[in-house]
Amino acid sequence: MKKEIVLFSFVLFMLISSNFASASLGIMPARREVNFEPNLNYNVTFSTWSDNPQKIIEIYSENSENYDLAQYVSFDKQVLQGSGQFTATLNLPSSLSIPGRNRVYIVVSEKIPASENFVGVGTAIKLKGSIFVLVPYPGKYIESEFTVPDANIGEKIPAELKVTSRGVDNILVNPTFDFYDSSGKKVETMYFTPVPLKTNEVANFGKYLDSTNLKPDNYLAVATIDYGAGEKKILNKTFRIGNLNVAVINFTQNATAGEISKFTIKIKSNWNGKIDGVFANVNVSNANSSYIFGTSPENLAPWEEKEIFGYLDAKEIKAGDYNVEIRLNYPGGTTYSSGKIQVLKKNISKILLISGGIVAGLILIIIIYFVIKKIRGSNKKKTR
Repeated sequence: MKKEIVLFSFVLFMLISSNFASASLGIMPARREVNFEPNLNYNVTFSTWSDNPQKIIEIYSENSENYDLAQYVSFDKQVLQGSGQFTATLNLPSSLSIPGRNRVYIVVSEKIPASENFVGVGTAIKLKGSIFVLVPYPGKYIESEFTVPDANIGEKIPAELKVTSRGVDNILVNPTFDFYDSSGKKVETMYFTPVPLKTNEVANFGKYLDSTNLKPDNYLAVATIDYGAGEKKILNKTFRIGNLNVAVINFTQNATAGEISKFTIKIKSNWNGKIDGVFANVNVSNANSSYIFGTSPENLAPWEEKEIFGYLDAKEIKAGDYNVEIRLNYPGGTTYSSGKIQVLKKNISKILLISGGIVAGLILIIIIYFVIKKIRGSNKKKTR
């Protein structure tokens, strides 16, 4: 009976393992978009693959949310083996009632053989691609994207706006860009020539913001899009203008006399670019003595916060308050920071408490050992 259970478990494990080993399925492209047109005939070629060349892949469409588009999709193939391509054809009606992005799923699913289709084994792998049909909204409607990247002082910063008309009415797009510093002061305004758009047409607007006379700071860009008859849309985008500076955020405030203590410095880059080889020289001192050490070098990504560290050898340092001077070094710059550190006496009571606990634990183990030994000895006598 035991051998049968082991054999069954082994067979079950192999079946599950073989099924999981083929648990890979792909479909490309993941999505496509098409603008609605009455009676449009639209073809999309998809590629699909499985890591098991023997697997049968079924192909079909599914409705999404409240959209009923699957009825308009047909395929040149319903089944593939292992991998291959197929074409989905979307035959749209003369009208669709729901405006916006109407989605239909294109589904590929591994077919599970009957021999694998029992409890615990044979879970089908299914993936979905998407076709979005963009149906115009009544009246005037726009979609928009506004981008302003982080930059460094002195650079020209591209401010770009993309506007797409998604309504049935024609519009006239007239945007304005305003820029504000962290205090709320307006530092720049950009104007553009208005552009007329029909349904599904796109207009791109862009200019460069010259940061030469601006200060390193956090900024807000506001795009106001006027597209006719009092219709407006406002987009906000925050961005940063950096300078080559690494700031010291904080550092270790306490150490223990008579020990080697880890000394941590938290730093932050204010530069929109990588800074390599950042390290610190640290001087811990009072009126009578000075202790100097360094940290290991670190690289900083743009705007990154990171901790760097070194070790303060406090074996010869007496308890008390000490001054801390930090010189942070990096290519093209140096940052100075200062403060205090408190060197504390060793907590003797804590050491004694830990030592006492260890001794008590050892005594308890010895007592338990002898108790068990005595019990075993008594049991042996009884069995005789």
